[in-house]
Amino acid sequence: AITGRGADLLIIDDPHSEQDALNAQALERAYEWYTSGPRQRLQPGGAIVVVMTRWNMKDLTGMLLRSQKELKSDQWEIVEFPAIMPSGKPVWPQYWKLDELESVKASLSVGKWNAQWMQNPTAEEGSLIKREWWKIWDKGYIPPLQHIIQSYDTAFLKKESADYSAITTWGVFYPDQDSPANLILLDAFKERLEFPELKKEAWEQYRYWNPETVIIESKASGLPLTYELRKMGIPVINYTPSKGNDKHARVNAVAPLFESGVIWATEDKFAE
Repeated sequence: AITGRGADLLIIDDPHSEQDALNAQALERAYEWYTSGPRQRLQPGGAIVVVMTRWNMKDLTGMLLRSQKELKSDQWEIVEFPAIMPSGKPVWPQYWKLDELESVKASLSVGKWNAQWMQNPTAEEGSLIKREWWKIWDKGYIPPLQHIIQSYDTAFLKKESADYSAITTWGVFYPDQDSPANLILLDAFKERLEFPELKKEAWEQYRYWNPETVIIESKASGLPLTYELRKMGIPVINYTPSKGNDKHARVNAVAPLFESGVIWATEDKFAE
């Protein structure tokens, strides 16, 4: 406890837990704790050292760096140890080999890797899919496809505040004989539809693309459509995302695929 005491040197060690990292209120409480407690106990000429893993742009370090933009605010000296240095070498090569770090990177979401390992957290939207990760198929033809997949995210209301229904169609192909399987976005549809309209659109999309696999999320709005399409002879597979309803978590889970350069879009679909 620091209440009632002054300090010439304050060392703050890991002010956030992992559970706090995605909790906006917990992050705000940490900054409030700092400004109402430690900062007010520092004696003239004293110093504060904050030792922590970065978690979020709004963690304590992030807030302190933001506040130093004020002309007379505290100014901080930053000492960072990213797992992979700007030179491309591991920060501690005797312990972590580069290929081991690359394996860790491939196993984590982009946001976690950037924050906890590279000490460079990005905004939530910055942790999603970056435009430059898409590869553009600029040839005048679709590559030979091994498999076509159609995916549905459904909603049954047409009012402006309702969610969209979305249908995406993907092709699996191999750019060359030594490449892993790649995916190319063939078509993307998004509109607010009532159930009869959605059913009609689904049938037309299926008839046009003739996919081998149709995936519909197992949620309240998806189950009636699954039932109707199966009656029409469409081989629907229901899917329950392992990340639940958290869309950010879902996208971050597949972000490494985009970053690895195996996801393509035709020029017209990317523009859309």
